[in-house]
Amino acid sequence: ALTIWLAGITGKFGRILSLKLLEKPNLVLGGYARDPSKVPTALAGSPRLQLFKGEAFDDATIKPFVSGCDVVVCAYLGADDLMVDRQKKLSDARDETGVPRYAHLETKSTVKGIHILIGGFMDPVLSPFFQVWDPKNRTLRYWGEGTEPWEGTSYANAAEFTAVIIADTSAVGIKKYLGDRKTIRQIASTFDMVYGLMPKMERLGSLDNLKARMRAKQA
Repeated sequence: ALTIWLAGITGKFGRILSLKLLEKPNLVLGGYARDPSKVPTALAGSPRLQLFKGEAFDDATIKPFVSGCDVVVCAYLGADDLMVDRQKKLSDARDETGVPRYAHLETKSTVKGIHILIGGFMDPVLSPFFQVWDPKNRTLRYWGEGTEPWEGTSYANAAEFTAVIIADTSAVGIKKYLGDRKTIRQIASTFDMVYGLMPKMERLGSLDNLKARMRAKQA
């Protein structure tokens, strides 16, 4: 059986990816989490899932976690220290222990890396957090001219693509997948076609205005 160890199993994408992986036969999954009790029952009850408890910066638990598996997958999502520094901990550990493949950011000499590019996750982009879609006022907000292409994939589709790549032992290098590519105006038209309601459009400013706002926030 192919052994796949996944760091960040309690996160949104980690949970969905785990379910997709366990749909495949002849596969054993290991999940690394700070609090394994947060793993949903639908996952935790699988006889093909083994849970590991540990912190992202804890060498004492990271190295034993990655040891002995065929593939290490990182599903961390967060600030720079989590996305870069803590992933580097995993990268270094699997390099030392000789894990053959790593679905991560880069490739080292002893391990074949996999880069999976899917655009943006559309679920959060269209959630209240990003304030692109205002359900109360039925309004789509955007910067620019409204003709700029948006490339995105849902969590579920991204998990499906990733699961296929992980299970394919010959898959290495850069893999590009995309749920769809549309402008905000095309998204509005699709909304109208599906729900029979054309959303209002609110332009927040030009792309230069957006860049200036971003620089001001970073200052």
